[in-house]
Amino acid sequence: MDKTELVNLVSSKAGLSQDQATQAVDTVLDFIKQKLPPELANQFDLSYLVKVAAAWEESWVRCRACLEKRNNNSL
Repeated sequence: MDKTELVNLVSSKAGLSQDQATQAVDTVLDFIKQKLPPELANQFDLSYLVKVAAAWEESWVRCRACLEKRNNNSL
């Protein structure tokens, strides 16, 4: 996913115009860069953030599936 895809996703999910979504994405990315150590902020790449988010989502889906399976087995 690149920045354009992220802006489109934010726009559609939040009901924002493209300009508003771009501003929101830029604000969040700038905030994240400010919180990183300088040597990491210079190397910060949106694709890395997307990979982390995708891995988190995948883990959550697996965790939720395990919980549902456990709950079904206890019935």
